[in-house]
Amino acid sequence: MLKGVDKAIQKIRTITQQPSVNVVGFCAGGVALLTLMAYYQGKKIPYIKSATLLASPTDFREMGDLLLFIDQDHITSLEKTLKAQGALAGEFMMKIFSSLRPNELIWPNYINSYLLGKKPPSLDFLFWNSDTTNIPAKMHLEYLKEFFLNNVFMEANKYQLDKVGIDIETITTDCFIFGTQKDHIVPWKAAFPAFQKLRNSRFVLGGSGHIAGIINPPNQHKYGYWTNDTPHNISPKEWVDTATKHSGSWWQEWQKWLTPYLGEKILLPKDIKSRSLEDAPGRYALEKTPVLKGSPINDFWEKYTKKK
Repeated sequence: MLKGVDKAIQKIRTITQQPSVNVVGFCAGGVALLTLMAYYQGKKIPYIKSATLLASPTDFREMGDLLLFIDQDHITSLEKTLKAQGALAGEFMMKIFSSLRPNELIWPNYINSYLLGKKPPSLDFLFWNSDTTNIPAKMHLEYLKEFFLNNVFMEANKYQLDKVGIDIETITTDCFIFGTQKDHIVPWKAAFPAFQKLRNSRFVLGGSGHIAGIINPPNQHKYGYWTNDTPHNISPKEWVDTATKHSGSWWQEWQKWLTPYLGEKILLPKDIKSRSLEDAPGRYALEKTPVLKGSPINDFWEKYTKKK
């Protein structure tokens, strides 16, 4: 959190010469952002003007089918492998997420490509899905142990960041919280508790799923979204039962909410001095993915690949 997200915020503040920034966290990025915001609140650091949390889980008891892959035995087995190789292969995460929607993400490809010999259609979301990111072992294990199993957001000071207790209910930053109706990775009811706990927050529910429901530009006129100006102690069921549906993209609702926090648009100075690490694409993009052994889901995929 402090060497990554906080460091990025400091860099942005330095370059733009602004005291605070508007931030966006998506999925696990929203978990990291919420944690850092609670840390900032505890240290009285005013670096964030507004925050947007997209499909970001708060109550991990509501994570649905994903919980089938995460228990103490799984983590114990995974820990041995990750400590040896240092990172979780991004490809492994892709396989788990695909397994949550096998009828859409596994079997059609198997039938059309392998059995029927058809060329798979070009689809931007599938291309995005295959562009995976390796996850540092320490980060992944702590995320599973503390957030998934211990559900630390739901109890004040159960988790600490640099000796500062994390209590998201203390956060006073204005927040826009967004979930999607058919999200198979972060069900919207797992994201909704952020609205219940953050006093200065607004919740909006969108149609479709984890990616398509979020990357939904207005010119597509798809899915629609729901809003509800209610007290924060309302239940998810009460919220959706009394919500108002709107046509089109949620982006327009977000833009209306975000506009008051935006400053004047200016050109950045051309003489920004920032040390170059190395030529693009960088060593990270060229490194080979570590292979994760000893996992049932990985064993299935290996057999399928060899057969193919």
